[in-house]
Amino acid sequence: MNKLLSDVEQYVFGEFILRKDGALYYKDKRTNLPPKELAVLMLLLNSKGELISKDEILEKVWHGSFVAEESLTRCIYILRRRLHENKENRYIDTVYGKGYRFICPVKKVSPETNNKSKTLLAILPFKMDNPVDSSIMHDFLMQELSKYTLSGLNILPSILTNNCKDYDDIVTLLDKTKPDYYLAGTMITHSAKPFLRLELVQTHDHAIVYRESVDLEDNINFSCLNLQYVLDTFLPHYIPCLKQKQRDPKKRIPVPLQYQTSSKVKTTSFYSPVVNNTSMTTLNIAS
Repeated sequence: MNKLLSDVEQYVFGEFILRKDGALYYKDKRTNLPPKELAVLMLLLNSKGELISKDEILEKVWHGSFVAEESLTRCIYILRRRLHENKENRYIDTVYGKGYRFICPVKKVSPETNNKSKTLLAILPFKMDNPVDSSIMHDFLMQELSKYTLSGLNILPSILTNNCKDYDDIVTLLDKTKPDYYLAGTMITHSAKPFLRLELVQTHDHAIVYRESVDLEDNINFSCLNLQYVLDTFLPHYIPCLKQKQRDPKKRIPVPLQYQTSSKVKTTSFYSPVVNNTSMTTLNIAS
């Protein structure tokens, strides 16, 4: 690892992200910079926009070795190409006869700051009358909530949670993995209409943070869509790392999906997971 990155998780500037392993990302595309170009870029990023002389760059990057100034010029040329510079989009400013400076605002993300914003969630298999429906819903939740990963919500892998069927299994899992929260659900039938009692629980004291009921439909895929709507509505209000991602209160919260059969209704694709060798299908649900 480059020494200049030892106390920084990543640098963010313009449309670029430079991670601590030296990988440069541009619009989700990764580029690996050559060592000298990476070292020059590190020096510029850490300069806080101040001018760095050519002699200082040569000394710190080439460590006093005899090298022609053309080597530095070539490094700057390669960096400009990797940063997609043009007349309207500049990152490195040349002060002729003196040196270079980085003119784009740079945000440094330290490991401590990055870790504080992350939350670990365990999704426990829901207790339902039909074990297959429980497996489908668990798989759906793992897939659906993974979209929050970039916002700092990490999900325990299903290989650890799939077999948590009883009290002892759950306690052992929570004790060993120590998630911040866990999500649990139990199927309840009342007046012949089943529903799912959903609970978001804080692990350290097992206090219920939020409790909600979700209607269960005859079709498990419809039930999953109901569940998706409920989760997207309340999770950003109760998971710390997602609170900054809450919907603008002035914006209208989407109404629940209406299942209509009219050919004029706009449809949304829904993924049905593979369970017991059932093939993967795309189900069109009216929205």
